Amino acid sequence: MARTTPTPYTFRTIRSLPHLPHSATSHAFLTRLATDPGIRHVMAKYKWTVPLLLEMEPLGNTTHDSKTLGLNRNRGAVIELRLRTDWYDGWRDYKTVRKTLCHELAHIVWDGHGREFWDLTSIISSPLVYLAFACFFCFFFGGGVGGY
Repeated sequence: MARTTPTPYTFRTIRSLPHLPHSATSHAFLTRLATDPGIRHVMAKYKWTVPLLLEMEPLGNTTHDSKTLGLNRNRGAVIELRLRTDWYDGWRDYKTVRKTLCHELAHIVWDGHGREFWDLTSIISSPLVYLAFACFFCFFFGGGVGGY
């Protein structure tokens, strides 16, 4: 089996919310996102390092008319992702959370939601990026890649 070269372009710390049930499951979800071949490719391509990838508290980020799915603080110092369902009875779909992560990664470069932001979000969340790396992973390492 081939080895991957360590890269500085990654999430340095991954933290779930320890006060919520099944914190280990949330930590595994965040780890899966951080090690996703497409996400790793984007991080390396743009030379992004995020000090903290954090599970978002759903209750504190819900109002009667909106739900925050992700948050990027200080251009990538902290990225928070909403992993749990609104009733805390499960987890959101992996692909939906991965798309939210791509959105939040684009905020490392662009603060607002202007044309440049959406162009970058589109590039880094392109299904072709994920498909190419899923195929690469399967070809060189054998087996399937979950979530593709």
